[in-house]
Amino acid sequence: MASDHDLGGIVKDWDEAISDAMFWDSFDEQSAAPEYWALIWKMGAGEEVVPEDYLRAEADFNTEKIKQRAAFVPAFELRQLPELKALVAALDSISIPSKLAGEYRNIDMKLVSLEDAIEEVHISVDRAIQHAIDVARGK
Repeated sequence: MASDHDLGGIVKDWDEAISDAMFWDSFDEQSAAPEYWALIWKMGAGEEVVPEDYLRAEADFNTEKIKQRAAFVPAFELRQLPELKALVAALDSISIPSKLAGEYRNIDMKLVSLEDAIEEVHISVDRAIQHAIDVARGK
């Protein structure tokens, strides 16, 4: 999770924090930078890696992360909650079982995505608070 959300205090933009969580959950690091990860595996195997090659691959990886994050569209945002409430209310009026199942599945997917992202934000906030407590205690 990006550190620019002030998670140790008040989250300034919950939609952005949730979007970050959704992005990192979907981001495939190895596909985004195969050369970088090949060098990581090489170093892990004890093989020699030219530092310049590693630094270039790492810079390319960071650039790719930024590019993909900028293009990312979250599956759900908090501002869509009124729309979701209307979709749930509309379920009562659907009498065709297959259509009802399809609408329910659509709502469920949105809620699962949102729930997972909120859980990640919660974990990040909790970690930041625990870190602040540890720092205050001199740990």
